[in-house]
This record gives sequence, structure tokens and C-alpha cells, in this order.
Amino acid sequence: MTISRVSIYAGCNRGRVTDYVKKAPSAIAGAWRSPGGKVAVNVASIVEQPQTLSLQLDPSAYGFRNGGRVFRVDESGRRAIGEFGRGVSSVPLELAPLGAAMLELEAR
Repeated sequence: MTISRVSIYAGCNRGRVTDYVKKAPSAIAGAWRSPGGKVAVNVASIVEQPQTLSLQLDPSAYGFRNGGRVFRVDESGRRAIGEFGRGVSSVPLELAPLGAAMLELEAR
């Protein structure tokens, strides 16, 4: 990913580097749990190409002892996209270019 290094001094010295390339994740995510125990994970793509992510869900990290179901919520609505068991489970998630989705984790 190309990152701008433009500052107020960029125009003062010709030949100065004004950008650089850095390796960065193609998506960012954050999770939270409501006081009632519901869990949501927001995932946003920061690249301009479609991508399929593999989310590793650990139910014990969210207080789910018996696994549960994963629902995707986006501009199309809410729909089930997978399940997770007692151990770490992989859930595929497709994102459009610069797309985002919220995942709801529902305990069994």
C-alpha cells in the first residue's frame, strides 16, 4: 500500500520522498459484547479489490461454551453465514472493494 508522506516541508526540498510503500492488513476488525452478552464483530476492507477473509472465531473468548451461529448484517439485510463449535472455527467472509459487514455471534 502506498502511504503519503506529505508534510508542510515536502515542497521545500526537491527530490524529497513524498510517499512510501508499506505492508498493511487488507481489512480491519473490532469486536464487542453488550451487557446482555450479545457479541458483534465489524469488519471493513481497506483495499479496492474484492476479497475473501477467513475469520478465526474462538467461542471461549466471547463466553460461548457450546458454540453458536454467525449472522452477517450489511446493506442486503441479515442472514446466517455459518456456525462455530466449542473450539476455534474458521468462518469465510466475502467483502466487496472497500466493503464492510457486521457479524452477529449467537450462542446455542
